[in-house]
Amino acid sequence: MVFQRLGRAMRALFEDESDSNRSQAPQLTQYSTIYSVPPTVHNHPGIMNQGAYGSDPRLHPAAPAPVYPTTQLGYPYQTPVYQASQAPYAPYQPQYYVNALPPPHSLPHFSVFQPYPGGQTHSQQTTPHGPNPVPSAHLPPTAPISTRSAQSAALVPDANHRITHTIQESIVSRNMNPAKPESSAMPEKEETSEKSKGKVEKRAKERNNAEESLLSSGLNGERWNWSDDDWDSDDDDAERFHWTNGKHTRRVRDGDDIDGWNLTKWVFRSGGRQVFKGDKKADKSRCLGVYVCPNEDCGIPVRPGPDTKVQNTQIDEGCRQCGSSPLTEYTCSAVTYTYREVGEDGQIYVCWQHQGVHEHMRPPHNGRLSHYEKAAIDREVSRNPDASAHRLRIGGKTPGSLPLAKISPALSDPRRARYQQKESRARLGLSAPPIRSGITFFKKINGINSELKEVFLVDSSLHNLGYLTFQTPWMKNQIKESVLDWVKMGPETEGRHGFVTDGNHSYFKDGVLLVSCIFSSKLLSWVPVLFSWLSRIDTAHHIPHFNRISTTVLETVHGLDIPFDPKFLLHVDPS
Repeated sequence: MVFQRLGRAMRALFEDESDSNRSQAPQLTQYSTIYSVPPTVHNHPGIMNQGAYGSDPRLHPAAPAPVYPTTQLGYPYQTPVYQASQAPYAPYQPQYYVNALPPPHSLPHFSVFQPYPGGQTHSQQTTPHGPNPVPSAHLPPTAPISTRSAQSAALVPDANHRITHTIQESIVSRNMNPAKPESSAMPEKEETSEKSKGKVEKRAKERNNAEESLLSSGLNGERWNWSDDDWDSDDDDAERFHWTNGKHTRRVRDGDDIDGWNLTKWVFRSGGRQVFKGDKKADKSRCLGVYVCPNEDCGIPVRPGPDTKVQNTQIDEGCRQCGSSPLTEYTCSAVTYTYREVGEDGQIYVCWQHQGVHEHMRPPHNGRLSHYEKAAIDREVSRNPDASAHRLRIGGKTPGSLPLAKISPALSDPRRARYQQKESRARLGLSAPPIRSGITFFKKINGINSELKEVFLVDSSLHNLGYLTFQTPWMKNQIKESVLDWVKMGPETEGRHGFVTDGNHSYFKDGVLLVSCIFSSKLLSWVPVLFSWLSRIDTAHHIPHFNRISTTVLETVHGLDIPFDPKFLLHVDPS
């Protein structure tokens, strides 16, 4: 009612002024008030400026724009608007925005006068408008709209004659994910009777089932059957393995000891056993999400702890980098199930199934390396076998080398990098793992054949003579093939037959490494057929080594019914 009266008074005032000053040229007038702004300083995207609509002559005024004095409170902002008309150079009329800045809209005319939130809407009749709106084809492109959530404060002029905005940031609660707003449903009332409790539990179970079906819907299922031969360094497989998303199933045969087959870098916490897929019992785990520093300039993610007490302490202590607290918790609805099932081949498999999508930042890694990461370390060590751990951390000199910290952030720690380098060299056979005591050494020697799943240590003595003799089945077979080649090829090839034996005094810190080789006609190279470690250099310690070679030659001759020739036992000293 007040605005209607005020509008009628202003229209009467403008009509009187326009009649009295019809014959006079319009004059630009500045008033000592913040409620009047010349059109030259206003560049709001919702206001039509001269030249903003191309070369259409109907959209440009023929005379300067008069600025009317508006000293009354309630008209905090005034700006002229160019309007289209049927005449080529039609006069224009100013448009007034009551109690607010012009709305951020690209249209110069509004069907309903809408100020900023907080005020009432006013009819279009409260302000003068032109008869014809601008066609949509002549309108400028709409300005981009920010999606950042903010709430404007009351637009009241301050002492410095400036209009200020107060931005209130939204705070994420512990139970809310920014990508999933909290439910606005009213909380259920507590019911004490047994029947009511049963209903509540039933409704909770239905909600959980609906949630699980929602997590698994629309996701492409993926099934990996794992064995010891499946570990490689493929980047795509490693990414999907470490940061699993969607519906994904891994399974191994029950009884197979494959370390790390169900490893993931997301943080999961066990939630107990429950019925899964109708008749299966499964161990359910739920993702703990991630904690993030509330400081926008920091924003470092924090890996959630294993239990609620540690998690609450982490949140309250805040960020260790900048000290901001409390941490913002981003929850996650992804879950995993571990269960057993009978496969198509009738065997029992242990299955690990992941469901859901992680809509939060990746938490920092806890330092445990997967087989993919170990394979990547082995690749770098094999490229730079003589490089130090520091050189591997910053990247080797070989082209294509990858710094260890890029393989896993945990390897940026020098101590961990040195340890993983030693482990990799041991896996590659570049150096033996350290033996810390004599008992450990005996245990290693005693179980070496069972560990390798083939015969490698063929003879040993530690109580009287100190020696260890090593030979694989393939090495033994090379001796048999050498004897056959000598018989088949005749005397013209005798120059490349026989055994070449030599000792290395620097391979071991104590003792001598004795190696015997023969020439392979298939590989066209010299290959080793027997290794021996000797604690002393004398005749007694060399006899077991040569006795093993002679025994193999005699077994070959008797087994193939070949006449024995002493030249089959020929040994050559390359020195």
